[in-house]
Amino acid sequence: MLSSRFFLAPVRLVECPRDAMQGIPHFIPTAHKIRYLNALLKCGFHTIDCASFVSARAVPQMRDSAEVLAGCNRELLMGGNAPKLLVVVASQAGFKRAIETPILSVIGYPLSCCERFQQLNTKKSIAEALDDIKYMQNAVLDANAAIQSSIGLPLGVTKKKEMVVYLSMAFGNPYGEHYSPEVVEKLASELASVGVRRISLADTVGVSEPQMTYDLFERLQKKFPEISFGAHFHSNTATSKEKIKDSAGCGMQAV
Repeated sequence: MLSSRFFLAPVRLVECPRDAMQGIPHFIPTAHKIRYLNALLKCGFHTIDCASFVSARAVPQMRDSAEVLAGCNRELLMGGNAPKLLVVVASQAGFKRAIETPILSVIGYPLSCCERFQQLNTKKSIAEALDDIKYMQNAVLDANAAIQSSIGLPLGVTKKKEMVVYLSMAFGNPYGEHYSPEVVEKLASELASVGVRRISLADTVGVSEPQMTYDLFERLQKKFPEISFGAHFHSNTATSKEKIKDSAGCGMQAV
């Protein structure tokens, strides 16, 4: 039984209104998004994945991300237990906007274990996406060093930033491409080599099973103890609880 192996450590909760909103066909008024974000800031989440700096043509719902962030309650972002705000980027142009946004703490990038999905999602190959991530990780380190020293501080940057890579199709894909835990491990190794220290394994199409999630998290945590692994499940109420428990039982640190 998996339950006999549980040694549960604290797990950070990452709320993701961005993912839900971007799938809604009608445009949600900016004022409504601001009001909702400010309500979430009071709920005690560790991180809120709230917006994205991507093409308005590709994701129309996110075209007002800058305005939404500008309208959030700054006082709720102060203090040691304040939630962190995360935005997703898929290009160097979007990354520049993110790193120059003072209140952001986390910058997410969508990398895929599936070549076809990477092309559909970002119009790039996996190799090109890895080049993006390397550039962004280095830029984050430079910006954080400038904040630490207060010398040559990039305009508008006040909070230190960190990268998190959303590793989509991490449990399989619907396109017939080869999948195995080795595929995920290879990409995790690539990310570790450029300094990424947060990876969120995304079950993009809801194909994972409890034992599968346990085995993958256990494998990766042993191989890359320096990385904080999280889970981003697209699931249903019948299986989501077991997936979370099994992942947390072997080292998952955020969900």
